Amino acid sequence: MQLRIELICIFAATALFAQVPKAPENWKTIDDLPRIDMTDLTAVQKRAVLKLIREQDCSCQCGLKTAECLLADPQCSYSKSLAAMAVKGVKDGKSLLEISKLMDRSPKAHRPKLLEDPVSIPVEGSPVLGPSDAKITMVASSGRCTTCCSRISASSRAKTC
Repeated sequence: MQLRIELICIFAATALFAQVPKAPENWKTIDDLPRIDMTDLTAVQKRAVLKLIREQDCSCQCGLKTAECLLADPQCSYSKSLAAMAVKGVKDGKSLLEISKLMDRSPKAHRPKLLEDPVSIPVEGSPVLGPSDAKITMVASSGRCTTCCSRISASSRAKTC
């Protein structure tokens, strides 16, 4: 029962994080973006920053543009960093192309891989529950030598997807 509850919690948390946030419809025309200080910029510089971040993909893998992500997800450090680079580049007098290249080369432009590539674990000859062609295979290794492992071993039952 405990294992079932833990699996449900893991799947629920995964589903929550997999949802893409929704930006307001006016993200393409709004002039004041949260968490981005453009007070020292001229009107021309501000338009240049807005053009850049409306066209640049956010690197948090949300599928949104940087400006769109700033509005949809106030906690996104990737969109905030990319927008800050755009503001700094415009203040420094760089061209839009130069700023775009700087943004692309930034560590914040490329999200690190969260999981390693899948590995094959040989399970031939091992006890199994469920169909052999299941989409997901869970491999559990435990011993009965510790109190925790013996409780889990006695109470857990494999579920297939």
